[in-house]
Amino acid sequence: AYAPAMHAGGGLHFGNAVCSRWPIRHVAHFPLPGADSSEARVLLHARVETPHGVLPVFVTHLNWKLHHGSIRLEQVRFIVDTLFEHCPVDDGQLPPVLMGDFNAGPESDEIRYLSGHATVEGKSVYFADAWVHAGDGPGYTFDRKNRFAALAHEPPRRIDYVFVRGPDRQLRGEPLSTRLAFASSEPAAGGLLWPSDHFGVVTDLAASPRSA
Repeated sequence: AYAPAMHAGGGLHFGNAVCSRWPIRHVAHFPLPGADSSEARVLLHARVETPHGVLPVFVTHLNWKLHHGSIRLEQVRFIVDTLFEHCPVDDGQLPPVLMGDFNAGPESDEIRYLSGHATVEGKSVYFADAWVHAGDGPGYTFDRKNRFAALAHEPPRRIDYVFVRGPDRQLRGEPLSTRLAFASSEPAAGGLLWPSDHFGVVTDLAASPRSA
């Protein structure tokens, strides 16, 4: 499933995608606030039919500029409202997963709001940060040891996330193991190869009902 966010020129579009080994039964996308900031961003929603039930998946990519924290906070609030509108709390489906490049560190207002550490205009929510639950170390996904990231001359940061609205009452959605992907510093044939300026985040989530 793919949702274009903005035209990158030369016939190319920039957006978000979901790749699944299981059938994708529903796809929708929603433009995010902040298009007047010279960046256009989108929220992609896909419902994946897994052996454990329907998994609602949301993928996004927030504004990247360091001084766009207020825009990212507005985008995150829109994402949360949209997620709850399309996925009200229901034990009949797996807890929704929200992931992507948020371009914000864990200490930022936008990530603190998502993880239940900040109240904005009298409202608070909670999504489990898979790295906090089941990762080890700082989890930097934008790191100078990646030669593409080094070009930005920015400090290492954890700005890519997997969140889950859970675990639910059956303990589904609990992050069990989280790690970085594509972060190896071992040279490939012909030299060191980085597929992106970011490292990926991989997490295993509990999908079967369990008891405490």
